[in-house]
Amino acid sequence: MKINLIESKKVMFALVASGIFTSICVILYFFHGRYAYSISLGLALFIILTVMSLTYDRLIREINRGREENLYELKNTQKLYEVQNIIRPDKILPATGGFACQPDFLHLVINQILADKSELIVECGPGTSTIYIGYLLKKLGKGKIISFDHDKVFADKTRELVKHHELSEFVEIRHAPLCEYNLDGKNWKWYSLHEQTINNEIDLLIVDGPPGNIQLMARYPALPVLFEKLSKNATIVIDDTKRADDRSAVHRWIKKYPDLKWEEIDVQRGAFILKR
Repeated sequence: MKINLIESKKVMFALVASGIFTSICVILYFFHGRYAYSISLGLALFIILTVMSLTYDRLIREINRGREENLYELKNTQKLYEVQNIIRPDKILPATGGFACQPDFLHLVINQILADKSELIVECGPGTSTIYIGYLLKKLGKGKIISFDHDKVFADKTRELVKHHELSEFVEIRHAPLCEYNLDGKNWKWYSLHEQTINNEIDLLIVDGPPGNIQLMARYPALPVLFEKLSKNATIVIDDTKRADDRSAVHRWIKKYPDLKWEEIDVQRGAFILKR
C-alpha cells in the first residue's frame, strides 16, 4: 500500500516522539531509579497506541478506496459489454483502461452520440475511443469523427488501426503538431488547426487530449479555439476531470461561457458534459 505524504509525516512524528520519550526514560532511570520503569512502560504504551491508530486509519482508507475501485471495475465490465453489444464490432477491439479511456466514459460518449444524433464529431486525442465510435457510425451508416493528435507516431499507429478495422469511411485521423495560441491574454500550446479544414459544424466535441504534462490546464484551449465551429445544439464531453488540472479547465470554460449548461458525470476518472 502506498503511504501518502501526510501519513509519512505522521509516522515520522511518532518515531521522533518515541526517540524523545526513550531519551527521557534513560535520564529518569539514572536520576529516579525504579520509577523509570513505570514511566517507560506508560510512554511505550502511548507510542504503540499512537502508531497503531495512524496505521489503522490509513488501512481503513486503503480498504475503502479498494472497495470503490472494485465497484468501478464491476460497473466498467457491465458498461463495456453494453457498448460492444451496441456497436457489434467485426474484429477484436483495442483494450480499454490504462492510458486508454475507461469503459464507463466510452458508454457515456456512445449514448451521447445516439441521443444527439451527432453527425460530425471532433475528438482531441485519438485512441481506443476513436475505434469504438467508428464502429458505431458504421452501424448507423452515417456521421464522421475527426480526431487530432500532436504525436505523429501515435497518429500513424491509430490510422493503421482504423484501416485494420475498415473504418476509414467514418474515421479521419489528423496529425496536428502543437503550436502557440494567445487566449485570454495568455499563451497556450494546443493542436495546430491553421491548415486544418473542418467544413461542417461540430455536433460533439470530445476533449481527451493533449496530455496534461504539456502545460497547466492543457485541455482548456479546446473550447475557445473551436467554440465558433460548434453547432447551435453542440455537446462537449471532457474526460479525466477528477484530476484537479482538468477540473480547473472546465471551471474556466463555465466562467468564460456562462450560457453553457453543464453536468458532472460520475465515471471512474470523472467527466463533464456541457451543452450550448
